[in-house]
Amino acid sequence: TGARRSTGAAAALVRCPCRAACTLIVNYEVEATVLGDMGEPIVAERKSNQKLIRLKALDENTDVGRLVDEILDKCKLIHESKRALVEGLLVDLQRQQQHGARAGGARRSRERVDGAGSGGVQGGEPGDSGGEVASLDRLGTYIDACYEGVEHAIVATGQLLQLAREPAQLEPLVNDDRLLGCVTRLLNDEGRRSADLAINIVSVLYALSAYSDFHAALLEFKVGSLVMDVVDLEIKRHALRERERASAPPDTGASAADEARRDKLRLKKQERLLYVCCHVLLNLAEDINTERKMCNHGLLPMLTALLSRHNGDLLLLALAFLRKLSIFGENADEMARARLADKLIAFVPNKHEGVLEQVLHLAYNLAFHPKCAAQLGAAGLSAKLLALLRRGRHRLLAVRLLYMLSARDDEKAKMIPSVPMLVGTVINTPDPSLVPPEVLALLVNLCANADAARACATARGALRGLVALGVRGQHVLALKLLRNLALHPREEHCEELARTYAADVLELAHSALVPDVQLEALGLLADLPLQCVDELPELLASSGALELAAQTLGPRAAAEGDAVLEAVRFVGACAAHAGCAPILARSGRLLPALLDVLSAQQDDDEIVLAAVHAFYRLLCAEVGH
Repeated sequence: TGARRSTGAAAALVRCPCRAACTLIVNYEVEATVLGDMGEPIVAERKSNQKLIRLKALDENTDVGRLVDEILDKCKLIHESKRALVEGLLVDLQRQQQHGARAGGARRSRERVDGAGSGGVQGGEPGDSGGEVASLDRLGTYIDACYEGVEHAIVATGQLLQLAREPAQLEPLVNDDRLLGCVTRLLNDEGRRSADLAINIVSVLYALSAYSDFHAALLEFKVGSLVMDVVDLEIKRHALRERERASAPPDTGASAADEARRDKLRLKKQERLLYVCCHVLLNLAEDINTERKMCNHGLLPMLTALLSRHNGDLLLLALAFLRKLSIFGENADEMARARLADKLIAFVPNKHEGVLEQVLHLAYNLAFHPKCAAQLGAAGLSAKLLALLRRGRHRLLAVRLLYMLSARDDEKAKMIPSVPMLVGTVINTPDPSLVPPEVLALLVNLCANADAARACATARGALRGLVALGVRGQHVLALKLLRNLALHPREEHCEELARTYAADVLELAHSALVPDVQLEALGLLADLPLQCVDELPELLASSGALELAAQTLGPRAAAEGDAVLEAVRFVGACAAHAGCAPILARSGRLLPALLDVLSAQQDDDEIVLAAVHAFYRLLCAEVGH
């Protein structure tokens, strides 16, 4: 009942310098309208299209003006008003072609000199297309050549790789019905016979895998499975050669030197192939379902096996892939069974900064897994991380990893030598907002150990600096650290902390506006040995801390469980002081509120125990029964 007609087109030009030819890309939109019986528009559609204008030659002898006339005459999509734009693009392309020709000639001259006598296979290095500049127009010829034997296939895939290196030509390559079927069949059937052929094919697949839009086509041809087979084969080959080399008798003759050179070349090609294969798999693993299938087919053991290599780039890629996988619990379980932690220790420290960074990130992820954390600690990672603290690079990452390991009691003792340095970092930072929270968090964990707490408190200026940061600067983590220092009542620093700074902490508890700060201040007062503070009754009267406790415990306070617990513990700490017991007994609000808490919080064992203990201390006081 209707007719479709094109009602408009708008074109935009970009240039596309490539090895095959100089190309202008015309991006244009077509608007189509469906007309009704009376000619009225019913449906309008707009579609974006692209046209490639390939120029066979563009050198210093080309008449650009005449070429522009020819392009405008043949391509009706480009309006006459775009003449200046087309001419400018052609001039740019002409300049690039001249520069590329000079650079390419010099490069080929160097390759002829450097490659003389190399003994390589016919067709040269991977990616070499026999000196011919590849053209998309001859794509069918290259595909046909892949069926004419390995030697021809190496050259043909090198030409395909030339095309794949240009992003603008990837879509035509994928859209060709034969290409992916040809290269995947070739990789499966002939790839194990020639490293050069395998490198060329996998490099083409890597260029395609860099774009998510092509993943569906690659997965349709089972590219992930094929590439994993290549990796598995090369790992087994390498293991076999290593066993043969270890069992062979030593040979010091001229043939041994030749064999060593051949082995070095073979290893170089193998690691190049493995590097590209891992890149393909990493790109395809962008989809979580694909990644899960890879892991089910043995990806983790393959990546772990690559950690025995010495190629920095290959190691970096394998570690990055393992880091990506380690965030899933089932993968961490398998890494724990494979004792991956033992392999990671060998990389700390490392001259390759990128490898070291990836190892630390991977170890940090594994530290969240209890078994992996235990393996990292048993392997001696803590000692190596402490050495990294003295360096500028990766210091913060090392602190974060130490924090994760310090959750284990057996690791705390290993980190005690680093406590004075960590405390110095905290108290010597001029701006409290710049104090690294990771360092404070690590100290909080470590000071749960009595020896570490002693080392922290006895460091030069430590107590004064930490109180200034926590109490005067109202830093929550610093207050937590002071609380852990107060957990060891037999240490001398506990009484010093109570006698010298109790007044400041009482004032903070009463005046703090931030709930977390107030909570930590009450908790610190509950942990301190307040019975040794002679002027505590006067301080309680002047600070208003008891009123705060009564308000927290009151029926209309609607306080959270943590605040109620710390308030009850604070009352119990005050009750241990002989001079404070009468004040608590005469309080008209505090004891009834404490009874209400004891009745209302029967489900919370900690609060019930703290309340009973407070009453016990009051009953044991010499006055105020």
